[in-house]
Amino acid sequence: MGSELSMTSPAEVSSRYARAGKKDKDRILGEVVGVTGWSRDNARRRLVAAARAKPGKGRHVALGPRKPRAPK
Repeated sequence: MGSELSMTSPAEVSSRYARAGKKDKDRILGEVVGVTGWSRDNARRRLVAAARAKPGKGRHVALGPRKPRAPK
């Protein structure tokens, strides 16, 4: 079984995982676990979260200063 994940982007893998059937998801998950060393549960959670996330620059930092805590 050759690893197809070495040169593909994480976004591509997560979108492929989201569209795959049950047997294909098992195969993709096995490849991700083999390449990354993550547990199967962690890899599954990360792939599902990446497939649901909107494409963009990544995590957004707070846009402005936070509201100060109210005095007691």
